[in-house]
Amino acid sequence: MAKSRRKTTNLADYDHPPVVEVVYGVKFTPLKGWMLPHIGAFWQRVKAEFPECEHAPPISDPNIADTVTGLPLPRVWLINDSSDRLVQLQPGRLLFNWRHRQGGEPYPRYRTLSKRFFDLFREFREFVAEYEVGDIELLECELTYINHVFEQEGWALPQLMGKVVNQIEWNDQRHQFLPRPSSMNWQAGFSFHEQPGELSIKLNPAKRAKDEKRLLILELSAQGLPAKTPIDHMEGWFSHAHEWIVRGFGDLTSDEAQNELWGKHE
Repeated sequence: MAKSRRKTTNLADYDHPPVVEVVYGVKFTPLKGWMLPHIGAFWQRVKAEFPECEHAPPISDPNIADTVTGLPLPRVWLINDSSDRLVQLQPGRLLFNWRHRQGGEPYPRYRTLSKRFFDLFREFREFVAEYEVGDIELLECELTYINHVFEQEGWALPQLMGKVVNQIEWNDQRHQFLPRPSSMNWQAGFSFHEQPGELSIKLNPAKRAKDEKRLLILELSAQGLPAKTPIDHMEGWFSHAHEWIVRGFGDLTSDEAQNELWGKHE
């Protein structure tokens, strides 16, 4: 008999969650009438909240070139004063990031960030309709959580990987010749129930650039699309994706890490 997946009403929460970045995103069919001046026009709508602007390399997509010149159109970052929230805009994509900054606000929680993202997307839809640049046809939704787990007393690499993630454990008795590995990478994918989509999880050791401090990067990313009338059901899909990320994080990480490092409570 297959193991049943018990579902509780409340999701686990943490006093000190290790999340350092959250990304909400939608990918859609590139708008046929989209041109560079539209980026500036949309920026004017949100400039009070996102006064800084930067160029960034476009996220790989074969359909984002200008239809007349064939030249690639840029990705633009619109950044707030504290540099912890930004809007990413390019033909065919709209993303919203929260990033932890030293001395900045702690993770604001899903309810707060999702409301801002949905408001931004509604504002973008209104802008697209007003300027008559095309119809938004969703191709994919994305929700990504990036977590950093730093070395500390009693939590050192490479043993840190097995102490944090239940599924990774080096069997010294089984491996009689090879020593414990100095580094490992791990990834897995899990198909959703009830909603189209997949949760992909990656775990990689790394070093922080500014001080060479060693850490684990645990990334949980959900991609998919609502089964019916995608835009109307988009908020439900993101809520489902968030639940998978929280429950997946709870399944994969150890009770010791959840309680000692992050202060878990229901």
